[in-house]
Amino acid sequence: MSTSLSTGVGIGRSTGVCAASGRAFKVGERYVATLVDRPGEAAPARVEFSIEAWNDGQRPKERLIGSWRTSRGESSSESRQLMSDDELIELFEEMAGATEPKHLAFRYVLTLMLVRRRQLRLVGERRHDGKSTLLVRHKLPPGGAANAPAQEAPAMEVIDPGLDDATINDVIEQLGQVLGGAWGWDGDEGMRHMRTKGWRALASGVCACVLVGVPTMAGCAQTPPAPPTPTGPLPTVQDVIATYNARVERLEAIESPVELVIRATDAEGKETKEQGEGNLKMVRPRKIALRIDKVAQTFFWLGSNDEKYWWFDLRGDEKVALVGTHAMAKPEVAARFGLPVHPVDLLDLAGVAPLESGEKASISWAKDGRHVVVEMPGRWGVKRLTIEPKSGEASAVEILDAALNVVVSSRLEKYEAVKVRGDAAATARMATKLVARVPSAKASVELLIHSPVNNGAARIKDANFVYDELKRVLGAEKEIDLDSVEAQAP
Repeated sequence: MSTSLSTGVGIGRSTGVCAASGRAFKVGERYVATLVDRPGEAAPARVEFSIEAWNDGQRPKERLIGSWRTSRGESSSESRQLMSDDELIELFEEMAGATEPKHLAFRYVLTLMLVRRRQLRLVGERRHDGKSTLLVRHKLPPGGAANAPAQEAPAMEVIDPGLDDATINDVIEQLGQVLGGAWGWDGDEGMRHMRTKGWRALASGVCACVLVGVPTMAGCAQTPPAPPTPTGPLPTVQDVIATYNARVERLEAIESPVELVIRATDAEGKETKEQGEGNLKMVRPRKIALRIDKVAQTFFWLGSNDEKYWWFDLRGDEKVALVGTHAMAKPEVAARFGLPVHPVDLLDLAGVAPLESGEKASISWAKDGRHVVVEMPGRWGVKRLTIEPKSGEASAVEILDAALNVVVSSRLEKYEAVKVRGDAAATARMATKLVARVPSAKASVELLIHSPVNNGAARIKDANFVYDELKRVLGAEKEIDLDSVEAQAP
């Protein structure tokens, strides 16, 4: 195979301006960077948009390859900014639907680099009709497997396009312009090494580790280290719950812009992906309004109030509303009708709902010796949280049914302080990245929460939580009653 990938375009170079408005980005400003195909140019080009323009539906005129969120560097005169690991992962995920040979080549080499960087884990390889596909998963959370959900999402597939040396050189050159020193390469010398010895060593290491079943590039013959020994006595469950509840005390009303990515497997076994930007409003204990837009139009709305929960699917010609009462809710019913996460579960999964007293709770050390695992009664059966006891921050939440099967789980990352209106001394903190897994629906939901604030419940309009009014405004023609006999039947 020989795929032309000219190295004349530096896709790592930031234009520094919004393509929609022409406005220059300020130092530290967040914006959306995209890679696009331009007619007559073999290599991808970089086009950038302000967050406001992107949320208003502005997109490149050219074919979009992938996108990621980043920020302007310390110096506004910087012509090239290196991508962080999170930005590279976002680009990798955005390119999941790539079909053109040059895009497959780019994503394949990017995958190997992310494995080398330990941002992805190799878990297997699939061969069919002489073609190879790598199977990868995201890196484990802090603390390793001890803090991972009991059941992970299906592995992500990366097609091996069968690269020849000429294509390898071109792809690595372009990746070098994006990654540069961030990957430990030292200028031209590092690139020359990667083009000669480095590529072959990396590719060979991947194949060898897959064959012996080792999921990282750290070394195929390494012996797993012994679990760390906990330092100090096990804290009491009451103390851990008190620390946790102190953290979430002023998270009673949250507002935030969000990004959402839903991945699922349909009835025919085909993987699907939906993503968009929108807004999240939460008022404890049960008021949720998660609106997701795409190209300036609302296409999903997940919500609940004190009595009901609902999910508006507005994508097709027929707009559908699924609605049920909390009293009749069953997790398998919601999953069967396409509801990604029960709205009330979202509060638990996000780690913002206070925990009940520890009278019926148990506590034990996690395998990393740093976190503790707290189990207590939950809505469906059991709720299990992995918590750092000093900060009260949860890194993982699992909701189990009465048979101790995982109904839904989440991984929580990137905790940030939450500004509370009128309370400068508040110590509220919440995770700004949530990855939820729903095993029964073979679905995952990734929610990115940007700059959450608590301006008080009184400032959030009640109309966000009134089902009948939302149904009218959103124009949902079909309603599915999740409490009906037909819906409840297995």
